[in-house]
Amino acid sequence: MCEGIKNFLNEHLFLTALEQVLMCKNYDIDLPPVMERFPSDFIERSRIDVLTNKDEEEFGEKGSFQGRKGRQMDEDTVEFERLPNGNYRITRVADLSGKDSFPEDRVSYFREDYGMNSHHYNWHRINIDGTTPRRDDYFIYNHEQMLARYNAERLANGLPRVEPYSDMRRPVEVGHEANLGHDNRQFADRPDNAIPAEYARIGDFERKRRSLDRTIQQEVINDEAFFDALESYHDAGHMILAQTVEDERHRGDRNVMQDSPVSARDNVFFRWHQHVQDLFDQYEGMKRRVTESYLTYEDLVVPHFGVWDMVVTSHRGTRRANELITGCSYHTMEATSGLDFKGNERAYVHMTHLDHVPFTYHID
Repeated sequence: MCEGIKNFLNEHLFLTALEQVLMCKNYDIDLPPVMERFPSDFIERSRIDVLTNKDEEEFGEKGSFQGRKGRQMDEDTVEFERLPNGNYRITRVADLSGKDSFPEDRVSYFREDYGMNSHHYNWHRINIDGTTPRRDDYFIYNHEQMLARYNAERLANGLPRVEPYSDMRRPVEVGHEANLGHDNRQFADRPDNAIPAEYARIGDFERKRRSLDRTIQQEVINDEAFFDALESYHDAGHMILAQTVEDERHRGDRNVMQDSPVSARDNVFFRWHQHVQDLFDQYEGMKRRVTESYLTYEDLVVPHFGVWDMVVTSHRGTRRANELITGCSYHTMEATSGLDFKGNERAYVHMTHLDHVPFTYHID
């Protein structure tokens, strides 16, 4: 059936639907990593152009290519080489976008990390089905942990904790240059100080917010209704922010906030999710005020429970207790299956990614 319909559908839509079926039906099939299935969601346009033979005469057999200059980068150097047999092409990329002169770009290495973004994408694919047990709890927990790690990276780079973004009538001070996309799938940029309310209708969105506030203020406990309203509000916020694009020529296009493989690359993603987390925390706080039995389970007796000692030991380095060592490594990714090539070449991209020295928990 897939063979019969694939030529009549948008390629990205077809692949997304196919992987959704394979993941939800528990077929014993190992899918390639998402960055190999959709490389243009993880590799910048200038590098894609080299890989797909665009401007082949200019580039030749070996050399470097200077990508565009913009707010996030001075020079984006791409080194590439065609191997003697003519079948393989390797590109070596310089650094992640961003530079220290823009404070928010100090943590672009985290927002652009393919491991973090592929985790976020896969989580949404696995939990897209509304029948998943405790799906709402997992949604809150997953994004809460992403926020915790992001805040840790911000503090380590001399930045404050992420500030929630809760009012679409106020400007988003820091814009975002995607430089992502290929052929008919492009992501627009968002300018600095853009006001989302000037780009999209927000009346229904603001009604959703007022409904959530009333639920909390009136002390109405209904977990299912609250989570349904919170999810709807969260999704609407993503779509409004996704419509906040560079200029009139891009009206109708969307930026990365529309799509889970790439949305966390934008700094406003974490600001928006901090706001959603704050609303959830307010609701949970209200529940604790209203009923003392919220965390009480009848007929459950636990005579002895506690964590008396916990030590984290790295497997290399100083091996000092409770010292975690993080850094960056390189991974070679095959991009052949997700790109359109002129010949039968196979392309590999060397990508920087976050890594850590292996560690062990010792819990007593």
